[in-house]
Amino acid sequence: MSDKSLSPAAALLRGQTETRAEYIYYLVKAMKDAGVDYKRIARTGLTELGVLRGERMCRGQKLERVEDVTLTTPPPVWEAFDMTAETDGEDMILHTGYCPLYSGWKKLGLPEETCREMCEIVMSGDMQQYASAKGVSCEWRESLAHGDRECVFIFRKIDGEEPAIDPGAECRPTAHSE
Repeated sequence: MSDKSLSPAAALLRGQTETRAEYIYYLVKAMKDAGVDYKRIARTGLTELGVLRGERMCRGQKLERVEDVTLTTPPPVWEAFDMTAETDGEDMILHTGYCPLYSGWKKLGLPEETCREMCEIVMSGDMQQYASAKGVSCEWRESLAHGDRECVFIFRKIDGEEPAIDPGAECRPTAHSE
């Protein structure tokens, strides 16, 4: 989807998210240049942010249906990320055809390997956000930054609580996990 066909709100969101990609990259780069464990520090901070965002997303309420995940996402986000969802009543498959973060890193001229690394770092927070949503679990299956044609997330209804994400753990799409 080109930026020209986006609503003003979605175009603004894409631009802000690309700027967010730049901020995150240069903070991670500064940590790496300083010789600190940049992956752990970035993942820890973003995982903590993911917990906060997950709590805000559900406002402490348990999602009764897997489709309720879609109700927590405003329409400009769906449009900016070129998102669609399908459900079979038990699972919901969320397709994301565009990622402004990945686009932002590409516009900086970063090599594919660095874009993948940045995506994995940022997804630590996003996956914790989804894990913090009561009543559902999320699997990150495919990724634009890993060469797939889209990002794919599988949401499943669960009875118990999804375990917290270890901020030090590698976060990769299951189609690319080793």
